[in-house]
Amino acid sequence: MKIINKQILKLCPNFSPLENWGDLSKINPALIVLLQTLRTGLGKSIYINNAFETGGHSDKSQHYIGNAADFTVDRGRNFVSIYQNIMLILESVEMDHQVGFGAYPYWKTSGFHIDVRSERARWAMDKQGDYVGIDIAMHDFKYA
Repeated sequence: MKIINKQILKLCPNFSPLENWGDLSKINPALIVLLQTLRTGLGKSIYINNAFETGGHSDKSQHYIGNAADFTVDRGRNFVSIYQNIMLILESVEMDHQVGFGAYPYWKTSGFHIDVRSERARWAMDKQGDYVGIDIAMHDFKYA
């Protein structure tokens, strides 16, 4: 997959092999294309915090099979607006029911998780570090 992913990255001008992909050869090419779609739609830089990893996530993490990335946009500023725009982009490309999406407003730099698991999943982490419904967390963060 390494050669394929380097070719995919040529079609995704806002990302490079130097991002924090982990082992680029293990990344699902659909994830790279989806991130480029978000980048283009948002018109803002996306910073990959991590993608393929072998530890540090939940037992069945999509990171372990190269299907997931954690990222920040606009250095964590305008978090609620960025979240809303990502949801609109996912709907517009008819991917909203095909991806897992997590919101982490209380990371040091607020960020997101996205994965290409082929089914819809949504969650967020609240201020106490507990996983909650994404709508609850985004409402609480917006009005905190």
